[in-house]
Amino acid sequence: MTSDLADLAAWRAQADDALKGGDLAGAAAGYERVLSHVADDASALTSLGFVRMQQGRMTEAAALLTSASHDDGVAHDALFMLGSICEQAGDLAAAADRYGRAIARAPRFDVAIAALARVLARDGRREAARALLEEAVSHAPRFADHRLLLGRIELDEGRPEPALAHLDVAVELAPGDADAWTARGLALRGVGRSRDAAAALEKAVTLDPSQAHALRELGNARYGLGELQAAADAWQASLGLDASSAVTFSNLCGILLQLGRPEAAVQAGRQAVARDATLAGAHNNLGNALIKLQRAQEAVPCFESALALKPDFTDAAVNLAQALGVLKRRDESQVAIERAMAIDDGAAWLYGTWLHGRMVVCDWTGFTSRFDELARRIDRGERATTPWPALSVPLSAAQLLAVSTIYSASNRWSQTPPLPAHRPQARIRIGYFSADFHQHATSYLMAELFERHDRERFEIVAFSFGPRSQDAMRQRLERAFDRFLDVRDLDDAQIAQRSRELEIDIAVDLKGFTEDCRPGIFASRAAPLQVSYIGFPGTMGCDFIDYLLADATVVPPGGPIQQACSEKVVFLPDSYQVNDSKRPVATLQSTRAEAGLPQDGFVYCCFNNNYKITPDVFDVWMRVLQEVPGSVLWLLQDSEAAAANLRREAIARGVEAQRLVFAPRVPMPEHLARHAHADLFLDTLHYNAHTTASDALWVGLSVLTCAGATFAARVGASLLHACGLPELVVDHLHDYERLAIRLATDPQPLAALRDRLAQRRSTCPLFDTPRFTRSIERAYAAMMQRLREGLAPDHLMISGDPVDAAGNGSTRN
Repeated sequence: MTSDLADLAAWRAQADDALKGGDLAGAAAGYERVLSHVADDASALTSLGFVRMQQGRMTEAAALLTSASHDDGVAHDALFMLGSICEQAGDLAAAADRYGRAIARAPRFDVAIAALARVLARDGRREAARALLEEAVSHAPRFADHRLLLGRIELDEGRPEPALAHLDVAVELAPGDADAWTARGLALRGVGRSRDAAAALEKAVTLDPSQAHALRELGNARYGLGELQAAADAWQASLGLDASSAVTFSNLCGILLQLGRPEAAVQAGRQAVARDATLAGAHNNLGNALIKLQRAQEAVPCFESALALKPDFTDAAVNLAQALGVLKRRDESQVAIERAMAIDDGAAWLYGTWLHGRMVVCDWTGFTSRFDELARRIDRGERATTPWPALSVPLSAAQLLAVSTIYSASNRWSQTPPLPAHRPQARIRIGYFSADFHQHATSYLMAELFERHDRERFEIVAFSFGPRSQDAMRQRLERAFDRFLDVRDLDDAQIAQRSRELEIDIAVDLKGFTEDCRPGIFASRAAPLQVSYIGFPGTMGCDFIDYLLADATVVPPGGPIQQACSEKVVFLPDSYQVNDSKRPVATLQSTRAEAGLPQDGFVYCCFNNNYKITPDVFDVWMRVLQEVPGSVLWLLQDSEAAAANLRREAIARGVEAQRLVFAPRVPMPEHLARHAHADLFLDTLHYNAHTTASDALWVGLSVLTCAGATFAARVGASLLHACGLPELVVDHLHDYERLAIRLATDPQPLAALRDRLAQRRSTCPLFDTPRFTRSIERAYAAMMQRLREGLAPDHLMISGDPVDAAGNGSTRN
């Protein structure tokens, strides 16, 4: 008998050693050997049940543990493991029963108490769980799991502050518990301590890199801090461990888009939708990524799906309106934006977008009250509009600064501190950044500048993040630069890094806040000096653009416009706008009659986009037509809806609809040629003609403008001063109206202006591209000099080449 007991003890010890060493098969064999001699050995039954659990053989484990649970000595352990089996199977009621019976056998069984509380909380019985844990804490204040579970219960009930109190204790008691650090990170986010939350979640991931949940939450925390790349990295790592989360894929889609990686964003968006087709936000994010890739046709059904799933989804309605607008489906676009307004007219950026949509189709119903409401919202500091739509309504320079500042502050661009000057180089290295290096208004203006830069003093690099066009303009531009880099597939930070690697001295943003802009490149600091030029006529309201290139007409020195610029202003001589003196003009093939114009009547024209037309200037135009018999107004036709609304507005002002003639869009050389049919170009008021005005002046058509109170409203004046026609610039609408009538009714002054423009076109500063090139190069050199002397950016007044008494520039080279 003594020998048998000794054998049993030895077999049990061998099995225990095997279990400790991770040898499950050896442990099972040892315990089975014991049971083959003593079938009701409760200890062996319990141990073998545990081994079978580890092997995933739950049915066998449950049978063994049920047999053991009748023995007082091991019942609490057996019942605890039975509870665990039930919990894993999702049978919470049975799990609670077994854990409760285990605790009844061993009232201070803290592991079982924690397990029962966990099951009760999962079953929605949080109050019972809290009561159980609070009692347990009174007798086991240093048992970390009780604190962890109490913290989680408080988090589930939306009480992060008491949760944090428990979780602080939990990590103090169990500093190596990744789950406790994860929960503490959530509590810290809940109380607004985002930086501490990220640190706690980093600790959790360090302790257990396999925690997909902790990585997801770390991504959320980093996003909340505006650390976009770190957030994307965390979410990607999380998905690498657990690719089942549609929400994480959707979040990743959105952040990749913000980082300037739309192709990758589309892939993430498609993964999100594939995992959960009912997730409205995923459809919306995917649509946004497709829009960024200029795939509006594919984006429309994404936004429609988002709205079908969530009818009150304001962002999706706004985005649908945008996509339909890109597709020129104006009526449907307006329906979508009206839907968004009906859902929530206070949604971020919506009001200005809605008002701009009305202006695109020239629907001015209630314009004054709508504009006043926009102005009030801006003055209250609301996110009422994005910067681009704000340019075309009668806002002050200070209000436009507020719009840009609010917009910049609201975007989560990852910012890099300013860079020091690069090591001195033989040539100043300029990087021009744009999505428009193809047939586009910006390139029509700038192509010759790129060609004429002094290569002994400057090296010129293009960073193109627009379409990979192979049109004639793109080919010309690729030849014009020393380096032409296609960076479309890189994200903002990668583009900035590429620029830094190339030691770009001055990064010139040609987009600002216009379509396809990527301010994140400049927030990531592409160069020691960063400059806004030509694309966006106004301030960007951010601290990562150092200089704004302007002139003393668009930004009068010391005046309200300069005071409303976040950048330091560089005052170029003449006009800030460069022009290409090589622009081809087709031979005029049509007659006035073929263009729908009267053969003998006076033809006023305005080829601006229709959204720039506002009721105040249209009132003037209609009075002018009434005062000039037989005259017509020749406008660009943006859409049938806009044309119909403008005709209706004309009739309402007593002017026959047929006196408005609409010109279809045609290729640029033909468009320039048809200006010959017009007698006088009438500028819009709040957002002047810019490239459109220089087009008219280039082909010899006089432009009448009224200088306004913002950068965008004074460009016409800048152009006219630079081509020697200052008498066509007025400061008040009543003077604009009188001069428009006089120039039509007295042919001599207009003929003299036309002759002067024809004589000076080849020599005036506006079209003297070599002169402009020297001026902007002086500006770049002045910026660099300050940088190399360790001086902060400051306002700069750049001198120009001398002009003669007739206003002609220097000899071309």
